[in-house]
Amino acid sequence: MVPFCEPLQRETMYSAAPPTPHAERLVTLLTLIAGNERAAHEIAFALDGERGTEMALEQCPADLLRDALGHAVSRADGRSVLPGPQRLALVLARATKLGDARAAELAGLSAEAFRREIEAAEEALSAVPNRRAVVLEDHLLARETLVDQAAVAGLEVIAATGNGRAAVAAAAAFAPAIALVDLTLDGAELAGDLGAMQIREVAPDCHVMFVTGYPDAPRIASLMQNASALLKPVGQEQLSAAVRAALPHL
Repeated sequence: MVPFCEPLQRETMYSAAPPTPHAERLVTLLTLIAGNERAAHEIAFALDGERGTEMALEQCPADLLRDALGHAVSRADGRSVLPGPQRLALVLARATKLGDARAAELAGLSAEAFRREIEAAEEALSAVPNRRAVVLEDHLLARETLVDQAAVAGLEVIAATGNGRAAVAAAAAFAPAIALVDLTLDGAELAGDLGAMQIREVAPDCHVMFVTGYPDAPRIASLMQNASALLKPVGQEQLSAAVRAALPHL
């Protein structure tokens, strides 16, 4: 087992302005592709130690980023409606803002092959009911439990993270149907309520479901369109019923 490193804690951001995806850490991009923050940290640490978990995308040498993406795709295969190359192409194009030529280079694809992968990815996403979900929860055990519950409820979790900025980038990349958000994120770069607001900015049709112990969550949800709240502890039947009510097309 590759050592797992906890993300560095930074001061909370108070601005509601969307993040700049190209300046995100390598771990954020790997989270989007592998769908799991723990796996992302393991991959980054295996490639470049502690530096890998801290490195911004704009600082990554092409060979390191290519290796990281290759590892992430291998971890993600079988857990997404999109094949690995298509998922990789879509993440590069939407989340990193590197431009098609640079993204194609890092994906190891020709420009024409990259374009075909993008088109295939878009077609695949539009051909099936939107079951995509983002989980934003800072406590690892609670996050993993929520991911399992979401899967039983019929959702496809495309990113599970305790990093608000990573959740927003995932929403921008994959336009999820629902975001399961904890309001109180200890030491997070982006607080849960601001994360929810930014998710809605980049994915306007996304239903925000606060799954939290914060007692004021129902009032906050009532002030938002297309939002709801569940107070912890949340059982499987309760979550499944809430998902069905929020997403009647499933």
